[in-house]
Order: sequence, then structure tokens, then C-alpha cells
Amino acid sequence: MIVTVHQPADPAFVLQGFVDALKARGVLISNFHNTKAPSFRVGCVGAITPEDMRGAVAAIGGALDDLGVRRREAA
Repeated sequence: MIVTVHQPADPAFVLQGFVDALKARGVLISNFHNTKAPSFRVGCVGAITPEDMRGAVAAIGGALDDLGVRRREAA
């Protein structure tokens, strides 16, 4: 399953920086978007457990914190 998420409206959000911060946490996502609105895609591949999802959500929150993203609503 692929989930497409609108990028945050915060000017501190930079897709490649977000991708790199997630990769440092063991979470890999695409480093491009092919939608009209800026977005990022998260793929859920394999036998994903609730713990995997909690870990991914925590990694996303940590990556946004690292970038200084405070406004997390869609752009």
C-alpha cells in the first residue's frame, strides 16, 4: 500500500532533508513527488505490524522536529 501525504506548509520543510532524516532513522521514502500539490509517499510493504507503524510515525515526528517544522498542516 502507498500512502500519499501533503507536505507540511511550514517553510522549514524540505523534502530531501526530510527523506535524509527519515533514512537516518531506518525509514525509507521516495525523494520526489508526482502530484500537483507537494506531497510525499510512504510505502507499506511486507508484513507490517502495529509496532512498525508506531515506529514509522515516531520517525516522521522526529524528522520533522529535526528540520524545525512546527506547522504540520498541509501546504
